[in-house]
Amino acid sequence: MALAKETEELKVLDPKNVKISIDEEQEVTLELKNRNEVYEDVDINPAFPLSQIGRYLSFRYKEDSEENDEDDKEIGMLKDINDLDQKSKEAVEQALEKIYFMPKITKIYEIEEEFGVTRWEVETEKGQRSFDIKSRRKDVRPHGNGRIVIHDIDGNRYEIPDIEELDKDSYNILRSEI
Repeated sequence: MALAKETEELKVLDPKNVKISIDEEQEVTLELKNRNEVYEDVDINPAFPLSQIGRYLSFRYKEDSEENDEDDKEIGMLKDINDLDQKSKEAVEQALEKIYFMPKITKIYEIEEEFGVTRWEVETEKGQRSFDIKSRRKDVRPHGNGRIVIHDIDGNRYEIPDIEELDKDSYNILRSEI
């Protein structure tokens, strides 16, 4: 028996017809000027989050429907924020800063596993932090040249730009755990 696949046509947004802003609650609003449509509380989803920041961004919103309390619907894809007007570009950059917020770990105090969860006690450029990860294999990801990105259980990301630059104690703690 063949399974039917539902396909959705990719909607590419014309940057000349798009106005993007951020309201006082820091939520993204997207207006399609040519269709007189306004979408509030819009999510921005980068297609290539680390390799092409600011390019190929999907804009989505929650739509109330009878079948579902909230359905996630795509408004469209923007190829490049550099094609937007200056205010819209600045709004998208501000929203992306929030998405890409990734404190740099400068010192590791302790990495300890208990009940299958690993707790990290670290110092970042933003101050001391404690966070938990589920899986060392999946949540501690090397990215080449000594760079490591760590994903915690709350969806936050932390970066060690180069493990060789850590102090000796931090380096030894990290090497014994990964």
